[in-house]
Amino acid sequence: MSLLTTMNRLTIRNGWSNAVDEMLHKLVDDGFAFHLCGERLDPVALVASYHWRSHVDLLTITESDRVTAARALREPDFDVFNPGRVVWAFGNEADPTLRAFLDLKHPDHPDHPTATTEPPQLMTIPARLQRPMTFKSPESWKAGNRERRLATALASELIAMDAAGLLHGEGDRQGSHEPAEHSASGSAA
Repeated sequence: MSLLTTMNRLTIRNGWSNAVDEMLHKLVDDGFAFHLCGERLDPVALVASYHWRSHVDLLTITESDRVTAARALREPDFDVFNPGRVVWAFGNEADPTLRAFLDLKHPDHPDHPTATTEPPQLMTIPARLQRPMTFKSPESWKAGNRERRLATALASELIAMDAAGLLHGEGDRQGSHEPAEHSASGSAA
């Protein structure tokens, strides 16, 4: 049984809409890796991860109303089942959480959050629930899709911000075309 079949079972079991199913497929197309904890026919948790140079984007699904997304710091010994510190987190039902997660900007965006906090408790999957586990790495041609998609959006936004004088205003701490880092936090789960 394929990961997509298992995800479809999860979608049907939780009574999610077709929009949620489509957003889960976008994660596959974006190049996320998937960890399916529990039996394929009766999964306990699904954890999707995308590794950036300094961050990891994580989505944890444990039940239909326990869908949590975060951008975590990629620290030594990073554990997708127990992330250390996060700069952005959002938790809610599947639809709003997946929408917020797919709309998350590139880590190099000037408005990218930098303040760290503890991850939402729902993102921790105890070791006893992790097995059996099925791991699915992204297809090689999809592996960099999220980075390419968000880098293209970042370039467009930087051009627009520069044209509007937003990159060289008083709030720009670097005074160059390089993105400035600003503290902001997402909705905490």
